[in-house]
Amino acid sequence: FEVDGRPVDRLTAIKDVAGKFVTGGDDLPGRFADLVGLITFAGYADGVSPLTLDHSYLTARLRKTEIATDQNEDGTAIGDAISLALEKLKTLDQRRGQQDEDVQSKIVILLTDGENNAGSVEPAEAAALAETLGIKIYTIGVGTTGRAPVPVTNPLTGRRTMQWTEVHIDEETLQNIAQKTGGKYFRATDTESLAAIYEEIDALEKSRVEERHYVDYRELAI
Repeated sequence: FEVDGRPVDRLTAIKDVAGKFVTGGDDLPGRFADLVGLITFAGYADGVSPLTLDHSYLTARLRKTEIATDQNEDGTAIGDAISLALEKLKTLDQRRGQQDEDVQSKIVILLTDGENNAGSVEPAEAAALAETLGIKIYTIGVGTTGRAPVPVTNPLTGRRTMQWTEVHIDEETLQNIAQKTGGKYFRATDTESLAAIYEEIDALEKSRVEERHYVDYRELAI
């Protein structure tokens, strides 16, 4: 993975491309009319940004996201992350009575470089719930299976170094989640393919946006 021509770890590349998907940049126009939320997950799933139109706040939280270094937080809780995302999206139904417009579509973009090995909800159960709620899930497997560099911070010195770790992406599970919910599975092995994936999702998820314009004028002919 590369950003601006320099090699980076997967998380740095994800922050760059996902941020441009929301706010625009390169070939991505941005999702200016969409409520977007952010959930991060390792051994646990955390909602770090609510569904919001304040995309600068969301991308700021995205930039601050780091890889879990605490052994107690290690893991990949895919099922829990999906469940939390669905819970956040369900709140839009409660908002609907307070807003004039209906929510045209609800989607989850699930991005992971591992396999489900933590949490209390199985990915298949979460996918079944998403199907019931009519929420599509686009799944993205990031990186290659095998050994990959992961940034690690030394707790004593505070210095960040790269440490090689074993990576295995459960493509079958990600494919099943996407298929069951009417979404699509993608595989990103470099920054270019990751950007192309977000471009395709952007093209697939288009809703018509209507704006009302008001003109204030004064009649000068009288």
